[in-house]
Amino acid sequence: MLNSWEKMEKIFALPETSTELKILVCSGKMLPPSKALAQHGVTLLSPPYGLPELEYKKQTFHLALCSQFLFWYSDLLSETFHVQSLMAFCRVATEVQVYPLIDRFGKPSLHLGNVLQRLQEQGIGAEIKSIVDPVEGSDNALLRLWTETCTVKPKKEKTATS
Repeated sequence: MLNSWEKMEKIFALPETSTELKILVCSGKMLPPSKALAQHGVTLLSPPYGLPELEYKKQTFHLALCSQFLFWYSDLLSETFHVQSLMAFCRVATEVQVYPLIDRFGKPSLHLGNVLQRLQEQGIGAEIKSIVDPVEGSDNALLRLWTETCTVKPKKEKTATS
């Protein structure tokens, strides 16, 4: 279980040294205060988290991490709640990561497919990364979302005088 910042650092592959990243963390497991949290500029959401709305300004954070909450409680939280919450995270952070993608009973979240489709329809980039949980040693997956788009420009044609 991700019940410490050190375990979260490993799962989300965060740098162990202090960085300039501003990180927003939503965790279904209460994280005890630690110096590492302060060094990383981490803002912890407290229950009930303010979801599916967040009171932060657009792009306040570089990274939003959600652990053992969304998808974890699929039996208690609706598909619409998941979509609205992830859209809120995408509004306040450049990148969003969610782990794990299974529910609290160890089954794949029943919302995952529809949530991904609805986010992509809103222009949210998404990828699922297979990871080995360094804490539990088991295979699982992490969802990465982003809002910045990359525009592909056509190659300029050479003019007749070139």
